[in-house]
Amino acid sequence: MKKIMLLFLCVLLLFTGVNAHAQTRDFLDEMPEDVRRQELESAGDLNILDSLLIKNTPKGDAFLVLSPWYLRIYYFTEGSWRIEAHVSNMDWENRDKLFLRRHTAGQAPGMQGRAGLLYPDDLGFDILRAQDRQGTGITELLQYRWQGDAFKLQGWQQTSSGQFAVYQNGQWVYFDSATGARLGSARIDLLYDYGLMISFSRLPMTLDAALRMQAITEEAAKTLFPGWKLAYYSAFNDFHEAEAGYYRIADKQLTIRRVHLSSDQGTQSQLDTMSLPLSERLLARLQTEDISMLIDVSGTDNTFLTEDAFDRGLIQAEGKVLRNDLQKGGLLLLIEDEEGNRHLQWITQGKYGYQSQTTRALPKDASLDLFHAGDGFIGLSWDKQNEQATFELLEEGSWVLTWHTVSGIENAFSYRTLFCGITLDGTMSSLDNIIVGSLKTRDLFAMDVTGLPRDRNALMADFNREGWAVVNNPNPKDRLHLRTKPDKNSTSLGKFYNRTPVRVLEQQGEWSRVRIGTDSHLEGFMLSKYLAFGTAMDAVAAAHPYQVPQDAYTNQKPFTAADLKATTAAFSLEGPFWIVGVVEDRLYILLDIEGHTGYMPKDWFFEGNG
Repeated sequence: MKKIMLLFLCVLLLFTGVNAHAQTRDFLDEMPEDVRRQELESAGDLNILDSLLIKNTPKGDAFLVLSPWYLRIYYFTEGSWRIEAHVSNMDWENRDKLFLRRHTAGQAPGMQGRAGLLYPDDLGFDILRAQDRQGTGITELLQYRWQGDAFKLQGWQQTSSGQFAVYQNGQWVYFDSATGARLGSARIDLLYDYGLMISFSRLPMTLDAALRMQAITEEAAKTLFPGWKLAYYSAFNDFHEAEAGYYRIADKQLTIRRVHLSSDQGTQSQLDTMSLPLSERLLARLQTEDISMLIDVSGTDNTFLTEDAFDRGLIQAEGKVLRNDLQKGGLLLLIEDEEGNRHLQWITQGKYGYQSQTTRALPKDASLDLFHAGDGFIGLSWDKQNEQATFELLEEGSWVLTWHTVSGIENAFSYRTLFCGITLDGTMSSLDNIIVGSLKTRDLFAMDVTGLPRDRNALMADFNREGWAVVNNPNPKDRLHLRTKPDKNSTSLGKFYNRTPVRVLEQQGEWSRVRIGTDSHLEGFMLSKYLAFGTAMDAVAAAHPYQVPQDAYTNQKPFTAADLKATTAAFSLEGPFWIVGVVEDRLYILLDIEGHTGYMPKDWFFEGNG
């Protein structure tokens, strides 16, 4: 019994440790009863590290509450305290070393003051991680000043970086922490405008990091591509990333450029849409009207916001245009014909002009989700959005079905299609989850969308196992050779793990001529006795390794051949892929869900972080 009581007391002390510390600490200012009540109602306890009253802001008195997890700012208006800001701007390790510090008019404390930082009044505060409120042993500092109508970020310091930053004359000026010497400056307006909401760990601690952030600001983005005009900009991830949209009109044709920017990697991705001839009416309006009222370059909604946008003499819409999306590969239209039937129309540019494809009639209320789809994708929904399908544009130019989902309490059903089969649970990390085979068609322009399978029985009735096989070594540790000729002594193109899917092209005696993937890089011969066919494929367990690229290689494109000289642009390690084989036990052979193949050194991979 004594042991149980002792254990209980230890747990109790551990649970209350931080709270007890906060309760015994001296706060800068006592908490008003109204604030205390709201804190109790919100958090359930008063686990407070510090509190501070700042009198006579333009909004009234402000009261700051610092807890181990957040900073709250209350204002006294109309006779009561009202919360206006709730932010988590400090990482909360060593939370017992966090303090609030009041600003007083005059020179700022520490090296910041010696570098010339002056406070014009008392309307400001610091959050510091140190041994005490005076800043002994300080490791992190955030400074805020009242500017305009709110507290805004004034500066910061991470002692280990050897630098600190102060906002001066519209710039973030960096100084050497030891000497106070000015190092340089960067302009990042969004850090000033929204600095109260930015986590300390996401701030640029050095001038070099700040200059990289400055390089992707809206002002910098305007000058990235001479001859192009910036028409869309959106920063995110604490302003370390941004999406930018540009346009250019040449010879009456519009081209849109969409770019993803990163403070770490600069221009991370870039695509240019198909050039599209504009109508004379739209060209005239662009001379006098704001482009944002006529064209949306972001790729998240209709590209053209007005009727009669493109030259109908060169491009014919086969009905009333309901939705439109200008992509890299072409122009996608959701149209409605004279009978009220909806179709998708895909217009591409060829050697001799523009070509068009149109789907069969879609479900009556079919709609396009342009916000979530992105370039090279189609999101289609119908039946009041209870049924949805997605399509992807393959490298060779065909649109294929990737997902089909039916919502409902009793009849919910979904499946994901791949080049080599289907998965019913959406899991693609293992070939065990793939039912190998093929649907009658995945081609958007060959299928009847209204007839897509809505349950498993209908799906399997539309599924074909012929012409497919999987590797089936009797010993799962063995791997099966893919040979250049139907001869055991011929050159091996690699050895493949159990359940690797292969397309059977023909039978030659005891050999099968097969293709792995869809890019024709891996065609050869396998011994038929080590392959499983038909429903027997389902009983073969996958034996491929479960490994991922090391961080240094996550952006590397796989190589097209074992000589590792050329990479394949179509294969991205960001999407699902499998390690299906090896070459001389030094290279992995990779296969993705659309059949792209590639090679990478084995020592570039590891088992992951769990």
